[in-house]
Amino acid sequence: MNRRRFIWQKAQAQSGLPSSYTAVDYLQSSGEQWIEMGVAPNQNTKAVLKIKINEVNGYYGSSLIGSRTDANSNDQFFTYLDSSGGTRFLFRMDGQTEAISWKGLTTDKIYIVTLSGTEMKAELEDGTAVFSKTFSVSDFESTVTMALFKSKPLNNGFQGRIYSCKHYSGDELIQDFVPCLNADGVPCMYDLIRRRTFYNKGTGSFTWG
Repeated sequence: MNRRRFIWQKAQAQSGLPSSYTAVDYLQSSGEQWIEMGVAPNQNTKAVLKIKINEVNGYYGSSLIGSRTDANSNDQFFTYLDSSGGTRFLFRMDGQTEAISWKGLTTDKIYIVTLSGTEMKAELEDGTAVFSKTFSVSDFESTVTMALFKSKPLNNGFQGRIYSCKHYSGDELIQDFVPCLNADGVPCMYDLIRRRTFYNKGTGSFTWG
């Protein structure tokens, strides 16, 4: 085995990816591509996403992650972008909604977005706070499994990049999604915890970088 390939395989092993996979920085969706996470949320669910937005106009309910039974149910866990009244982040969990009306939302910054049963917040990649609020939710459990790049069963997908997604149950990290290409060069998310590959469930194809 030549030295270059040995170093590459060692780097893949250290990243936690299968040796035939290639790590990439992000997957990007046009709004039509999304990932089925396979786990339904409850009051203990927490998600931390690293994202970049493709555009700041024309959004309405463009979901990053989540699920709910139907439009009127309270068993909700999702965060999305909305342009009604100015582009903003909206967080909703167990029927509670918080909006981040922040006019500085731009396409040239990376954001860290967190949603849990105790906190809703967004911050810049350098740690600068955009919004933060603590609260509590009642016990609930959704019957609908979550999606990444959209909120099931809604169809308005996120138009932008996801660099990572960490999914917790309480303090336990149960899914750790990293973007990559499989052995055939197909873009996907790999869960470092459950050692599973997750592919696009929508139409078209993810782009990456």
